[in-house]
Amino acid sequence: MSGLSARVIVQRGDEFSLDVEIQIEAGQTVALLGPNGAGKSTLVGALAGLIPLDSGRIVLNGTVLDDAQADVFVPPEKRRLGIVFQDYLLFDHMNVLDNIAFGPISRGADRSTARMSAQRWVDDLDLAGFEDRKPPELSGGQAQRVAMARALAAEPALLLLDEPLAALDATTHVRLRRMLGEHLAECHAPRLLITHEPTDAFLLADHVYIVEGGRITQAGDPDQIRRHPATPYVADVAGTNLFAGVSERGTIAIDGTRFTLHAADTSVSGAVLVTVHPRAVALHPTEPHGSPRNTWLATVDGVEQLGDTTRVLLDGPIRLAADITPNAAEALGLRPGLDIWAAVKATEISISAA
Repeated sequence: MSGLSARVIVQRGDEFSLDVEIQIEAGQTVALLGPNGAGKSTLVGALAGLIPLDSGRIVLNGTVLDDAQADVFVPPEKRRLGIVFQDYLLFDHMNVLDNIAFGPISRGADRSTARMSAQRWVDDLDLAGFEDRKPPELSGGQAQRVAMARALAAEPALLLLDEPLAALDATTHVRLRRMLGEHLAECHAPRLLITHEPTDAFLLADHVYIVEGGRITQAGDPDQIRRHPATPYVADVAGTNLFAGVSERGTIAIDGTRFTLHAADTSVSGAVLVTVHPRAVALHPTEPHGSPRNTWLATVDGVEQLGDTTRVLLDGPIRLAADITPNAAEALGLRPGLDIWAAVKATEISISAA
């Protein structure tokens, strides 16, 4: 069997336990999305062999890496993993080229062959000219690319990415997310992205697991997670409406439609990502007038109760979710198939370069 199959049970003192089960096929990117303290890094440590299982089983490409009951444990250096940590963990005493060459060397390549492989990754990740620099001399974005190159150069059987974009400024984050996506698509190993940032999960992953309090609370493809959140946490962060489009002076043509949105931010031009929180979408029985610059006639596709919030799924001309109060939903008489006016203020539309 190719890919990763893992049931990970780890007890951390008396206060926290992790009990999750995940599957990742070869060539598939899976994101584990959750708040701080949910157990994401504990899972990485267990998969990497840095934290032994208390119970459960980890199988990679048919080989058992850890089985607490059968007393099987493969040490980290023999697991053929590529890992990018949040703080990168580069070797400060090595230059960029040798840091990247460490990956091939760790799997048995001689120094000359490893350095040739490393140079190819230097060129692919726009690191030419930095080969002789050491990690303290690099920017955050440069260090992130070196860490990524070191992991990929090892041709890993499993690629683990633990919050790889978290420490970057907004501009570098967007650029390197795009670069990471390109290289993930070329990696044939199963890939696990650990993140607390829903946009990264939705743009980079084929499948998403939500972890809260050490347990998986929801799993599905990004669109399923966004449109049908199972918990208040998911509704708050993963329910964000996300679109791709092209912006010109704040007027955004949404990809795949003839629909345009107007944002207050006119500083970003070209390909953009657009986010609209469901709470920013107002619903009206008749066409609204006044401050909103974005109004359109939509059709109710579904109505779901999420605690003290009613989530309304809208279709046409764009698909998105709106969060309103139960009282407002009752007053509007919402039901599937009903035509309703939607409105979003230009100031509530967030855009960033894609």
